[in-house]
Amino acid sequence: MSNDLRRRFPYYSRLLRLYPPAFQQRYAQPMLQTLADMLDDPAANRASIWASVALDLPLTLAHQQFVYFGDTMTRDTPTYIKVTSAVSGLMLVPFITALVANALIPGHLYHSWPWHYHILLVWVFILPALAASLSVITFAVWSINRWHRGISFWRSASDLAHNWPMLLFAAAGLFIVILVWFHDSVHCIIGNPIAQLQNWRQTWACIARR
Repeated sequence: MSNDLRRRFPYYSRLLRLYPPAFQQRYAQPMLQTLADMLDDPAANRASIWASVALDLPLTLAHQQFVYFGDTMTRDTPTYIKVTSAVSGLMLVPFITALVANALIPGHLYHSWPWHYHILLVWVFILPALAASLSVITFAVWSINRWHRGISFWRSASDLAHNWPMLLFAAAGLFIVILVWFHDSVHCIIGNPIAQLQNWRQTWACIARR
């Protein structure tokens, strides 16, 4: 990247560093040069040019990062990460599906079979906890393997192109478990599953004592 253009557009050149490395190497210099040529045109409307850059940059940045993450996931990410990420994602589907269904038809599912004790316990707590645990274990295995190759933990943690599925599903699973267990507003949204769990547990305890 030309030092002259970088000094001329310090903030824009820093924003270009947010693009994937291969994209930066190929297109950063032409993008800076194009911007300079546009602004140097005597007939140019500088405000319009900068407005166009401000609108275009977030869109192209998001698109290029999406493509980069997709290519990295397809080509470079180990198979075990793909498999465990897919399994973790599937484990969260029942909770999300029930949440959406109950939001569309409030209270309709409250007395249906998904709210029975053993089934409720699975989709509201066990599956999200397993999804989070599986993702955390996978991330630990991946980090250890990279550490043996001389890559530090912090470098692995910041390598979002490879670790985003593990971090995403670990955070989502933990988020669901914590919210469902500790936050009363979530109980209201999904029909108070914790109260249902407690009621069914007491019922089963009474049956067992007979």
